Amino acid sequence: MADNLTVSEFKARFPEFDSTSSSQVQYLIADTLCNFDQERWDCLYKRGHSLYVAHILTLRGEQTGGNTGSLDAVQSESADGVSVSYAAYTPSTLTESFMSGTSYGREFLLLWRSVGIGGTALCSN
Repeated sequence: MADNLTVSEFKARFPEFDSTSSSQVQYLIADTLCNFDQERWDCLYKRGHSLYVAHILTLRGEQTGGNTGSLDAVQSESADGVSVSYAAYTPSTLTESFMSGTSYGREFLLLWRSVGIGGTALCSN
């Protein structure tokens, strides 16, 4: 079984959250620990848990590093002859709807699908 995620590991992975209080990050790590079966997530556990915590912090507006993790990618829109629009994503489940609100959540969904469907993720050290 993997060790639990720590605040320092989280902030090393996502330095954009350095100004977020360590106590807030620790609270969310502890609060969301039961969302993860560490045996199933195996070597992807800390990455997945970090993404989940980053997603929650971003939704709460705790992130101040500039990457807003916005939902839609710019595709085209018009202003003074310049055109930019946005590619819209339509979630198919409640979980996808909740998690697709940030870039962290969307990356989490990719990992979640790989460990949540079929066999357990097996990683070599």
